[in-house]
Amino acid sequence: MWIDKDTGEKVKYVIKVNGQVYCIEPTSPSIDTEPPKTETPDEYKPENTNFELGTYTVPGNGKTITVAIFRGAGKAETWVSSEVPFGLVKMINEKGEETMHLEDFGLSGAHRDITAEERDNCTPLPSPV
Repeated sequence: MWIDKDTGEKVKYVIKVNGQVYCIEPTSPSIDTEPPKTETPDEYKPENTNFELGTYTVPGNGKTITVAIFRGAGKAETWVSSEVPFGLVKMINEKGEETMHLEDFGLSGAHRDITAEERDNCTPLPSPV
């Protein structure tokens, strides 16, 4: 997320996938900025979800964090934690293959992987219809 240092306003959401930079404007209709106006659907209430609590040791810094492991179709799992930015820790597909994991996190020492030029020339993601 790119933020204007002077105003604190969100400028653009940007992601790099396989070397290609994609973006979406913070005012896009596909970005929900308001809290939902209804209650949590029954299938997402804690008593109806298939998850267990566990731990994950972050390879890049050795910290052990608490995670919620949600089970999906086949051997699919999604590991999330409130202890890390953006919450996503690890994903495993239906075949049991790890598709991504959190390598490291912190509030200092980070470096940008997306330049201002890449941000300014990013490929806009389509908004849902």
